[in-house]
Amino acid sequence: MNSSEETPIITEHARARCAQMGISTKVAKRIWQQRTLVRGQSTHDNLIVKSADVPGYVIVVDEHGWGEDGQRPVVVTVLFDTPDDVVRDGASYRVVS
Repeated sequence: MNSSEETPIITEHARARCAQMGISTKVAKRIWQQRTLVRGQSTHDNLIVKSADVPGYVIVVDEHGWGEDGQRPVVVTVLFDTPDDVVRDGASYRVVS
């Protein structure tokens, strides 16, 4: 299975964010599977991921993976897409202008 076909693990926090945003977790998974832009964070190993096929949202992914095999990527949180920067704020993320 190549990386674009991997089904990521969705954290409970990311599931809650999907519910708050009115989208299913399948939307977050599809962003990873159909990613068109991946940007690293300067202070963390997580990635900010966008998909042209799913506009309006971005996901934060721990590409190093969790789970039994430690190989699957993990969606840490889901955010609305914004031209502003996203930074880590404790255990979560926030948008800064």
